[in-house]
Amino acid sequence: MRSWSRRYRLALLPIDDEETAARTQSLGPEGVSALEVALDSVRTWVLLDRALHEIRLRETPLLHPAVGDPAMRHWDTTVHETIETVLDQMNEAASGLAETIATTPPDDWARTGKAADGATIQSIDIIADAVSVGASNLRKIEMILSSLR
Repeated sequence: MRSWSRRYRLALLPIDDEETAARTQSLGPEGVSALEVALDSVRTWVLLDRALHEIRLRETPLLHPAVGDPAMRHWDTTVHETIETVLDQMNEAASGLAETIATTPPDDWARTGKAADGATIQSIDIIADAVSVGASNLRKIEMILSSLR
């Protein structure tokens, strides 16, 4: 988790100039910008970090529906932040989640929460989802920026 912030920065802003920064806000072939996808990662990591905290604090808590169902992760994608602000938020979210994971005792990785549909979700599954979101969104960003060159 700790490397995501650096990897996203390299993808989004390999050269610190206005043209490169502007490209991150341009819509790609799927109708979203690279910056919107980066914010999706941030918002998802915050959601998953909160879920891990809930699972550690309470016995089988009811989790936000989007924890267990990625299709429910529809965020307001309007970006009003600068690329630097988004990258700072990403660093904070990735570092916070990495710290949560690092301080979770191995015995707690099997702890569970309940999804809105009644499905059981283990902490380890939430951690795997966080890594998967990081990887898939980074690939999306690279594809969007590649299509705009």
